[in-house]
Amino acid sequence: MGSVSKLLLEKFMKKILMLFFVLFFFSPILYAQTTDTLRIMAYNLLNFPQNNNPNRIPYYRTVFHSSKPDVIVLGEVTSNAGLNMLRDQALNVWGWTDWTYAPFVDGPDTDMALFYRTSKVQWLRNITLTTELRNIQVYHMKIAGRDSASTNFYIYAMHLKASNTPEDAAQRGREAAVARNHANSLPSNSRFFYCGDLNLYTSAENAYIVLTGSSSNNNGRSVDLLPAGNWSSNSNYRYIHTQSTRVRSFGGGTTGGLDDRFDFILPSPNFAQTTGSRYVPNSFRAYGNDGNHFNDSINSRPNNAVPDSVADALHYASDHLPVFADFIFVGNTTDISEPIPLLPSTFQITTYPNPFNSVLTMKVQLSGPPTNLYWQIFTSNGSLLYQSKDLYFPSGTHILQWTMPPDCSSGVYWIQWLTKNPTENSSYSFPVYYIK
Repeated sequence: MGSVSKLLLEKFMKKILMLFFVLFFFSPILYAQTTDTLRIMAYNLLNFPQNNNPNRIPYYRTVFHSSKPDVIVLGEVTSNAGLNMLRDQALNVWGWTDWTYAPFVDGPDTDMALFYRTSKVQWLRNITLTTELRNIQVYHMKIAGRDSASTNFYIYAMHLKASNTPEDAAQRGREAAVARNHANSLPSNSRFFYCGDLNLYTSAENAYIVLTGSSSNNNGRSVDLLPAGNWSSNSNYRYIHTQSTRVRSFGGGTTGGLDDRFDFILPSPNFAQTTGSRYVPNSFRAYGNDGNHFNDSINSRPNNAVPDSVADALHYASDHLPVFADFIFVGNTTDISEPIPLLPSTFQITTYPNPFNSVLTMKVQLSGPPTNLYWQIFTSNGSLLYQSKDLYFPSGTHILQWTMPPDCSSGVYWIQWLTKNPTENSSYSFPVYYIK
């Protein structure tokens, strides 16, 4: 063998040995198991914004910045404009810069919404479930910078029927069944949370049993982190009551002081374990409730749970207290691109290239009966950039192309497909990445 060939061989072997060294010693880092803690909050805002009125913004700002959530599930949102106000004036201020919200779906009555910190969480898609009164929004999320398989989770954001008649309770049960039936369809051992104003008076209600009870399919069964019981107007549960924050009437909402537990975060049972992904013991809070304000306003002095300024903010912002809890997610670092989940099962959408520079191609494969679909693309702040016309898709493969407007900046955009099929009425959303 010539001297040149021997020299090349030696260099090649050195590279192989170096590669082996890196993989052997550093692969635990590349594929390391990670631990992340999320504070998840559920908060009924009380019809915000009323006539696009931002007067309550300073109170929300105080509540959010003092409680420090990472994910906020909001109820009684009345417009996308209100989310922009909250993002720009209540969240991304005082040193916070990474708050955004999932695409807003304007349905009947008031709506649910979800804010999240992009440094902590990545949004994957929305799923809209219809009920007799309000939509249930399902947000498919994962921990930012972690692989989807080990850290993805679903949030079922819901606001069930109010009032305490047998008919109201029966309707709550039917609405809860919509969420439970969908969660039952998730893969076994999926992570999820039922969040929002459930308007439950007692754990004997059918809606509570539907969400937490055992059935032939327990994929969608949740657990209650707090005691079951007859919560309404019962001082034994005064530490977990969330409505009402006030005894006098102003700005709408309910009066009477704190005497009902209406606001819930019900996680899947895999968060009740003591190892792996889990609930942080004793982290659940009805924020601002010190147990000394039964049938009283939350800002009646003294409040031993929060400063007076926070108690006042809770009092004036809404007739509900927010609830939050901390959850640990154990997962792996992300090392490859993740496939986009499919919904509904009758069609599949592939986008390429992703990231894209100018033209985005979408391949739609429909295996079921013909259907009408349309799609939307949103900016990273949730503003609608484009909406297609209604598109008719027979069974088969279809190719669509869309060109990004030249004045758009690089970044993450969200595409949402929606079907008008009355038997599904669902949506399917995913991020795409534009590089100018």
